[in-house]
Amino acid sequence: MKVDIKDAIKTIGNIMKAGAQGKGVKASKELIILRKEVCNNCPHLQEDRCDLCGCFIKIKALLLAARCPGGFWEEAMMNEMITGSRSPGEYIKKSCCG
Repeated sequence: MKVDIKDAIKTIGNIMKAGAQGKGVKASKELIILRKEVCNNCPHLQEDRCDLCGCFIKIKALLLAARCPGGFWEEAMMNEMITGSRSPGEYIKKSCCG
């Protein structure tokens, strides 16, 4: 499994910046749940790690400043805001592998 060093450094930088600005670094419970749902339906999840960046999902999903290297978290959030529907499994199948 490869580890995307650039993604890891960017995530750490975003966390440090948010902390320095007095912003929270932990994602909300709802956001953590959505992120984990997306990852659990993603073919890039290998055991408990993302195949794209090498991160441990249980940890990365907790961090507010973290981003999905495939853009799946952001797209799932937009889909939910626009349609009011939460179906990350269907979203992943269509955008990633469909």
